[in-house]
Amino acid sequence: MLGQTPHAIVALSIGTGSVCLPQAPAGAPKSAIYAPPENPGILHDVEKLATAIVDDPPDAASFLAHVLTGGSPGVPGPVDSRVVRMSPMVSPVRDDGGNWALPEGLDEDAFSTLANLAMDAVAQDQVLAIQNLASLWLQDKVSNQPIRTDANLKPEVGQGWFSQAKAAWNAIR
Repeated sequence: MLGQTPHAIVALSIGTGSVCLPQAPAGAPKSAIYAPPENPGILHDVEKLATAIVDDPPDAASFLAHVLTGGSPGVPGPVDSRVVRMSPMVSPVRDDGGNWALPEGLDEDAFSTLANLAMDAVAQDQVLAIQNLASLWLQDKVSNQPIRTDANLKPEVGQGWFSQAKAAWNAIR
């Protein structure tokens, strides 16, 4: 930012994918689309701490970049930030009835595989699963990770679909 005003900066944040699962509603059957229940305790806390060290924090970094570049004032509508995040997000979507459902093109096994992939995914079946995710993301069948979401995974800042993120980037670059 040296020598530049915050409003003169635009950024494209490109990610490699993330997982965002909602908590299961009361009485919901076990499903890959819901975050597993947490077991509170010291062992669980240490595990979370250990994984936080290697976890990419795009939510915080992208949001801070959004704030530091001045937020939405002055950007051409309907763009809402000088920062555009493009990254596939393994996440359920809302169906017509407002219930959580699998994204189009993913069955429960494929969704579960993607949601549980390790950082070092190199086996052929894992690579093919990632390739399928990318293809579905480019077709707007799986979500794009926005800069910030609400509790229902609805974008508050940023775009929920790849085509929207692409259009936003083309509008501000």
